[in-house]
Amino acid sequence: MRWMTPQCMMHWCAHGREDTGDVTAKGRSMATTSRYLEEIRNRVLVYDGAMGTQILDLNLAAPDYGGPTQDGCPEILAVTRPDAIRDIHRAYLDAGADILETDTFTGTRLKLDDYALGARTYEINHAAARVAREAADSFSTPERPRFVAGSMGPTGMLPSSDDPSLSNITYQQLAELYREQAVALIEGGCAPPSPASAAPGPRPAGVWRSRRRSRSIPVGACC
Repeated sequence: MRWMTPQCMMHWCAHGREDTGDVTAKGRSMATTSRYLEEIRNRVLVYDGAMGTQILDLNLAAPDYGGPTQDGCPEILAVTRPDAIRDIHRAYLDAGADILETDTFTGTRLKLDDYALGARTYEINHAAARVAREAADSFSTPERPRFVAGSMGPTGMLPSSDDPSLSNITYQQLAELYREQAVALIEGGCAPPSPASAAPGPRPAGVWRSRRRSRSIPVGACC
């Protein structure tokens, strides 16, 4: 549950199937997939909690985000302040989390464009995955591995909406936005991707389709 703090976490887990086209990332993802599926068959895995509220508690300023244009964009912190994001991840691991979610909840090109960062979509998502992966690896043991889920949140668009401002996007365009994000997350070390705060409809369906096009690792869904 995304609103939980490190001191108050809920247990939740679900999975599907998909794959990555990058050769190096594919090998890593397949190995992680195998262990992830093995673990969830044998025990409950604990997800981390909210990222946004933990960032707000840091009272960061515009320079932390890389300047006034990017001020308030949580995702860029994986590039400009990886130490801050790493500390949040480590706090959740200290609290007992088995799965970290990346700092990429609004990491699609469409949302990053709000901060003139759309062209850096791959860089930002890949960096966030690496920061989380490094934190997870520092806590992993052979007996209790830690995993990294790629957080994929809403774009603010909804093809099925009657509102012209929300529906000004096609299902195929939505799937491509998530495909681009998913590739960066997987190649950065994520398994599973985690479409978050999903409601029934085309957005989660678009995520699933994008994951098929990016190919085979588990997919978690957080509501």
